Amino acid sequence: MLKYPLVKFVIIFILGIIVQHFTAIEIPVLLLIWGTAFLLLICLLIITSKTNLFLSSREITLNILIVVNILFAGISYSAIRNYHSTVYPFKETRIKNAEIYGTVKQIDLPKEYDFTLVVETDSLKFAGGKVIKPLDIICRVKLESRKEIKNIYNSLSPGDNISLKCIIQKAKIMRNPGEFDYYEYLSRQGICATAYVNDEKNIAVNTNSGFSFDGIIHNARKVINEKIESFHSANASALLKGLLLADRKNIDDETEENFINSGVIHVLAVSGLHVGFIALIFIFLFSRLNIYVRYILTIIGLIMFLLITGNPPSVFRATLMAVIMIISLLSGRGYNAKHALALAALILLLINPNELFNPGFQLSFSAVISILVVYPKFSFFISRYFKEDTITRKLLLFFAVSLSAQIGTLPFTLYYFGKLSIVGLFANLLVIPLIAMIISLGIITLTFGALIGKLGFIYGDANNVLTDILFYIVNTAGKLEFSHLEIREFSTLDSIIFYLAICFGAWAYKIMLSIRAKIITAVLITANFFLFCTLDNTELIKESRLNVVMIDVGQGDSFLIRFPDNKTALVDAGDAKINFDSGERIIYPLMKKFGIEKIDYAFISHVDSDHYKGIISLIEKSIIDTLYMPKPDSTVRKEIVFEKFVNENRIPIRFYKRESLLIGGAKLYILNEQDDLQGEGSNSRSGVMKLVYGENSFLFTGDAGIKTEKKLLKRFKKFLTSTVLKVGHHGSKSSTSDNFLKFVHPKVALVSAGLDNMFKHPTPDVINRLLESNVKILRTDKHGAVILSSDGINVNIIDWK
Repeated sequence: MLKYPLVKFVIIFILGIIVQHFTAIEIPVLLLIWGTAFLLLICLLIITSKTNLFLSSREITLNILIVVNILFAGISYSAIRNYHSTVYPFKETRIKNAEIYGTVKQIDLPKEYDFTLVVETDSLKFAGGKVIKPLDIICRVKLESRKEIKNIYNSLSPGDNISLKCIIQKAKIMRNPGEFDYYEYLSRQGICATAYVNDEKNIAVNTNSGFSFDGIIHNARKVINEKIESFHSANASALLKGLLLADRKNIDDETEENFINSGVIHVLAVSGLHVGFIALIFIFLFSRLNIYVRYILTIIGLIMFLLITGNPPSVFRATLMAVIMIISLLSGRGYNAKHALALAALILLLINPNELFNPGFQLSFSAVISILVVYPKFSFFISRYFKEDTITRKLLLFFAVSLSAQIGTLPFTLYYFGKLSIVGLFANLLVIPLIAMIISLGIITLTFGALIGKLGFIYGDANNVLTDILFYIVNTAGKLEFSHLEIREFSTLDSIIFYLAICFGAWAYKIMLSIRAKIITAVLITANFFLFCTLDNTELIKESRLNVVMIDVGQGDSFLIRFPDNKTALVDAGDAKINFDSGERIIYPLMKKFGIEKIDYAFISHVDSDHYKGIISLIEKSIIDTLYMPKPDSTVRKEIVFEKFVNENRIPIRFYKRESLLIGGAKLYILNEQDDLQGEGSNSRSGVMKLVYGENSFLFTGDAGIKTEKKLLKRFKKFLTSTVLKVGHHGSKSSTSDNFLKFVHPKVALVSAGLDNMFKHPTPDVINRLLESNVKILRTDKHGAVILSSDGINVNIIDWK
């Protein structure tokens, strides 16, 4: 423990937090074990001091006890800090007409029509009762008027006592494979629920906080935000808010996706790169002052930057390291970057041990560790062959820094984004200098713009040009077909194997003298890495089987079918609204999760928004081969408009008629007659299909009602018998009649309905009918997505969670 003692202490402490995270050992047990280990350590130290002997065996025992004590310190600290775990405190997942009374803890910067704030409750009233205890709730205020949003936002400040009339809701958990678990994310921050306010009259300030430190920081962020918006274009404004205020929510999804594809997403997360630029700017601005004054002002500037960005882990880490470096320079003492990094990690984890599982913490610290450990090796190699201080040498060293950081962060990048950028190293050569110029020019714009408004607009226009160049480079690189590789199922175990392979490779390179031996070892390590990474691979969509996925799209329908020959069908695609598109946000990411590149057959049961609108974004992505739908009713505008849209995108349309399709050993029967689909309401004109694979069959009914069911019974009778029934109209009482259920005689019923939906689907009548028929019921509102896999004999339910 003598060399880098703090580093070793922090590593063991972190291991303790990880152990507790995965094992959840009870606190009494922990304290008993830790207490015993601590007493043994004290006894050994006393014996050693009295005998004045330090035998090798005793030294080994002492080191083991030190490690065990530090490990259990991490385990116990994590357990104690998480003893009162944050959970949703109500029985109902959605509570209408709730009243919150409490104190504003945090206010985020506003968007055009909404903003969010965190409220610590004093009391909370709702129809089912009253809660009087402190709870942290994140509240979204969304209004139709920009003026109303601005007025409310400007009237609030941290520390204000406010009252809200709102809807309280449990945060969204992971409802489909690969989705972000918002509930877990908020729980780690101590937030137990979400709330929504949609009327200016439903939010009131009871008591202003007056003068406070949090209020000063909030007002500073607000002023900087307003100045950024006034001097810059929309793109430059969105970027600078991300770079200077750690608020990138105004950067659109497509642009952010291109930053990921081109391997430069790290520049949007305020980190050491940005802190370094800020430090250099301050040092340059104060260069004519006394060295002590210069560095003290720089430290103050860095701390202010930390506070203004909202204190994210990456900025805290970089700021603390920079401050320690400056203090070392002032005091004439040596600076140890590894100890500074360890100290930053320890302080952050003491504040909140759950930060260890924050992607920002992981990416930030892994990048710096890799630069500290890997970059010197690259630097030595480059300096060995490029001894003169040429542009080539500088470019190679810059390239080496970027490569070192990407090696360290690679497992986390693959785990969180599922993409390996091919162009990232080259894109960084252009993007990082541009980011440096944009940050510098942004600070100059804000400084001089505050003094002379016209100068702010002049410098702002220059920054607009730089931002447009940056976005052009990123969007061009990100849209290249070879810009990145999609990496699926990269797990925690894969990450551990990666780091072990890197460590073993470094050790082997050091001890081996022959170039040939080094090359062979590198090839073997790489081959074994790919081999071992497949150990925990679990394919949710099984090869050579029929797979049916009931996707949770809320109050709507969507079913993804993967045939044994790997062809894919999509039956309906959920809804799409201004703020949420099921196709863009749920179905397309799920396709990427499963490695599906296109939809061979798309079936829209009928043109109701909760069935067809989600497919619009998928059509725009050109991933639909052929689309089946009811023949449009010339009197229904939305059906005519949708048909025109599909034709404009040159996708072949086939209207439902009685026919069958043979796909990968499975047979799909369309049961509608052409006449059935004319002159009826939208639900009654739903396309009804039966999918048969071996001894198993699946019946899809869309929103077909009892009238349609009677027609089907009259025409097909026992042919309707199916292993799995997609219950009609989300379980509405207008579908799934007793007689229909008797003929279908399913073993499994699939119900696609939104959690706590306003229609109360599925209805108790339908559920009771299914239960009386001994049918196993699987519901999206209860279970999230459901995956069924058939080998032609048995249908298995896949536990994807």
